[in-house]
Amino acid sequence: MQTHVLALEHLGAGYAVPRQPARRVVGPVDLTLRAGELACLLGPNGAGKSTLLRTLAGMQAPIEGMVRLRGENVHTLAPRDLARQLSVVLTERVTAGLLTVYELVALGRHPYTDWTGRLRDTDHAIVERALRSVGADTLAHRLVAELSDGERQKCMVARALAQEPSVMILDEITAFLDLPRRVEVMRTLARLAHEHACAILLSTHDLELALHTADTLWVLHEGRILAGPPEALVLDGTFEAAFAADGLEFDRHRGAFRSRQRGHGQVTVFGDGLEARWTRSAMERLGFELAPDAEHRVTVMVTGSGTAWQLGGRFGLAQFTSLDACLSALQRPAAPPDDASSLL
Repeated sequence: MQTHVLALEHLGAGYAVPRQPARRVVGPVDLTLRAGELACLLGPNGAGKSTLLRTLAGMQAPIEGMVRLRGENVHTLAPRDLARQLSVVLTERVTAGLLTVYELVALGRHPYTDWTGRLRDTDHAIVERALRSVGADTLAHRLVAELSDGERQKCMVARALAQEPSVMILDEITAFLDLPRRVEVMRTLARLAHEHACAILLSTHDLELALHTADTLWVLHEGRILAGPPEALVLDGTFEAAFAADGLEFDRHRGAFRSRQRGHGQVTVFGDGLEARWTRSAMERLGFELAPDAEHRVTVMVTGSGTAWQLGGRFGLAQFTSLDACLSALQRPAAPPDDASSLL
């Protein structure tokens, strides 16, 4: 049975304003985070995600309520005790001077060492295990300054893991990474949460990646947090409400946002398989509405010799050997382009 390790009790997070009452941007919120769970905090820019995370990490006092870490008030724990239970990784790039990766990760053992800072054999073993856990063991003797953004973030996660925390809080750590590295980091965090029974809370703008990776989502909307399994929040309309924007809509079937362009008419796409799926996607991208009995009809035919797109509409029937040519014809429907073969 999973255990609650972090509890938000009627928590209000915000910031001080000179000569005015403190301004609350989140809350009051009652939530829990469980051991072995990867939770992603989502919300529009300016919604208060970073303010909330700083409050949960004990870096900022709450406006009201309390944050409990294994039953203890985060904001009254001694720094050394807090560092043994909670680790933080922030967005900002770390300037590590001439530290090696191993030395950087070893800083995670500081809450456990004596005043000399000397590492014991058990500390070295934990550092090495943390490096292996994130796939950074081959980087151990490299200088941090020489690493790519993706490699650096791996090492920062390893440093946080070396603290052996019950809770790990990460603020937009994938912000500077390309898509493959973001996917890699998210998968690594999910695996670490499950294997180390560590509760991980990550703020991110990668909505679709969070939707397919996280165990639970915290969606911050108008000061409230709507939490639950990703699939439940898709089905109940939370995503549409929290991220509504002009020209965008959330497709519940595909679990992705798409442009809400319209005005090019309706089209029916016949066919199965990958080719037909991406043909439908292309139609929607261009602003066509998919309908069962539309003026334009596209049949995707896959044979041993290749794929053909058969287009029927007001100018008759034509066949194309590329999707690009078919799309061009749909956008200029008065007459088929030169590279179409007429079937009339």
